[in-house]
Amino acid sequence: MERAPSGDLVETGQRSPVYGGRYDIWQGAFIGPAERVEICHCSDAQLAYILDDHCKVEGAGGRGGGKSVAGCLKLLRHVVEEPHRRWRALSPTFKLTRPLWRKFKQITPRHWLLRGPQGIRQSDWQLRFVHNVLVQFNSATDPDSLRSDDFHGTMVDEAQDVSTEALDIAWFCHREAKHPRMWMALTPKPGEPFERHKKYVADASARCIVFGSYTNPFTPKATFDEARKDMDADRFAVDQHDALVAFAHRGQE
Repeated sequence: MERAPSGDLVETGQRSPVYGGRYDIWQGAFIGPAERVEICHCSDAQLAYILDDHCKVEGAGGRGGGKSVAGCLKLLRHVVEEPHRRWRALSPTFKLTRPLWRKFKQITPRHWLLRGPQGIRQSDWQLRFVHNVLVQFNSATDPDSLRSDDFHGTMVDEAQDVSTEALDIAWFCHREAKHPRMWMALTPKPGEPFERHKKYVADASARCIVFGSYTNPFTPKATFDEARKDMDADRFAVDQHDALVAFAHRGQE
């Protein structure tokens, strides 16, 4: 179910498949269906973002729209369904790596991780899973520091503040992946983010998904209601369901 702008609950009409299953660490393979299923609740926009299999996915919308959580849920999907893979979670600054690290750990069952300090290595900003999956958290402050490592996909949070140079360098770290992936969560912003957005719209291997603060059923709306009264209309527009429309309109002015 999802809460519509009118306040009514409506059915989304979508259901996520069950990923993963029983994994034998000695055989290094899945050996059957899962004995227990972990259920992660999400909005309609979040589910569309999680299920999308384009090489590049852009999730744009205002604060409180659930973009970062959707990015973490999508990362968790790939962690579960693809053993022996390496994934990167990229933030604009080291300071912003911390909240992303907390969000992802919060939705990750602890028994999926290696036991003890091997599973959670905050000194290296790494999470290591029992089925030989690694998730590396990095900052994009120094783009050159992103070179020389190999990953199968990258989650980018607050992508409006990550340079195109950093994204390009991170993309070539997928050179060993048969189906490289990069999914980005961002709040609309003029400049480089809008130029990238225009390319994604015209690229068949990319997709853009809109997140709205008012259409996220998991976020209280009191803050947005108060902001609507006093905030500049253009600034407030990025917190609406038509965030990408407002984004494109401002970029064309």
